[in-house]
Amino acid sequence: MRSLLGLLASCLSMLAVATVPEPKLLGAGELRTGVFEREGVESSTETSEAGEAQARDLLWHQSAGGCLQTGVYEVGPNRYTVDEPYPYDELMSFIKGGVTLTGLDGTVSTVRAGDTVLLPKGWMGVWESQGYRKIYVIYNCPTSG
Repeated sequence: MRSLLGLLASCLSMLAVATVPEPKLLGAGELRTGVFEREGVESSTETSEAGEAQARDLLWHQSAGGCLQTGVYEVGPNRYTVDEPYPYDELMSFIKGGVTLTGLDGTVSTVRAGDTVLLPKGWMGVWESQGYRKIYVIYNCPTSG
């Protein structure tokens, strides 16, 4: 009887471990060259004040409720006048290229490959780029209250 209970406990322990999510890894080499060869990459044409540019997006992870997303995004030249508050908090780490962010007060932030920037919910200004590849984390959860 004890050996049967021991076996059952061992099996339950293995099942519990099997349901724990595993860490995900995007290596530096893959981010520079092969990330868009993964399954699930979406290609689109992005239209901005600078015209049309090809874009690719890999939604790498999304939380169970969908309010936290992370992925890799790449696009060619673009320019946007953000005249309505930015809809969510977005952390961006640039792998290639960069962006110039000019706030409503005239503050200019130049973000280059290797830099990380947080664009807070509510930001307004001008977003301008010659093209980039970035890792993004978007936080767009409902507020309580």
